[in-house]
Amino acid sequence: MKEAVKTSFGSYRIVDGDGTHIIMTNEDFHENTKIFHFLRDDIRRLSQESVDLHCKLQDDLKTIGSLRSQLSVSEEKIKELSRQKDELEQSITTLREEITKLTDDLAYAESLNVNLKRICRERANQARGLSKNDDGYIVLVSQEWREKAQNGKLIRGYKTTIQSPLDAGMDDETAKKQIFEDLIDGVLADLGCPYYEQVNGRPAEPIEEMSMYRWIFTADYRSGSGFWTVTIYTSGPLSVPPHRRPQQKPRNRGGSQNGEYNSGRNTEEGAEEGS
Repeated sequence: MKEAVKTSFGSYRIVDGDGTHIIMTNEDFHENTKIFHFLRDDIRRLSQESVDLHCKLQDDLKTIGSLRSQLSVSEEKIKELSRQKDELEQSITTLREEITKLTDDLAYAESLNVNLKRICRERANQARGLSKNDDGYIVLVSQEWREKAQNGKLIRGYKTTIQSPLDAGMDDETAKKQIFEDLIDGVLADLGCPYYEQVNGRPAEPIEEMSMYRWIFTADYRSGSGFWTVTIYTSGPLSVPPHRRPQQKPRNRGGSQNGEYNSGRNTEEGAEEGS
């Protein structure tokens, strides 16, 4: 390639420098044309890539904006959950304090109830001439009893009325629950009856081992201030030790017995349970 200037006649004159035009051979022209096309393609490609990058950037900016919004919402949710957590912890603390107080109150009430039961039992024992430390359960009467099991076979057992230390004025649910617990906690075993049936009523068939199979509660107002009794049906006779038999109080100075014990009659007052 050579530099040239354009003359006033419209032709070109080659110069050594400061030319206004370039004179190329065909080979140079074709080579430069190739380079131009190559560069033009690169410019188009780069321009398209720039457009694509710009679009991607816009999309990324939108995604960032959305993520920022989500992050803001999440932060608010975290704050709300933290507040709820603090409220729940405070509620749990309050409930624990209330539970502790109720537990203490219950323990105190139970201690009062134990003391009240002990005092009532001691008074009932004193009224019946029993030892202060006895559990207060005495056998009034026990007799042979015949009835048929559900399969029609004969049961040869015993019907026994036991007097408890519980006042007849006590509500029936409390009295029945306490008497039954006392029976299975030691009174039955002390009378030689180690077992009891789960169903209260006539058994499906005669029972071979010594067991209580029916029990009926009665509020007996006949004996002085009156006590709750329970009539139990067993598959065999009971063994009644002396401390579980009615006792007579010492006579007073006038020669008569003060509140002499009346053993009463064997009755079946009240409905059968579970028969």
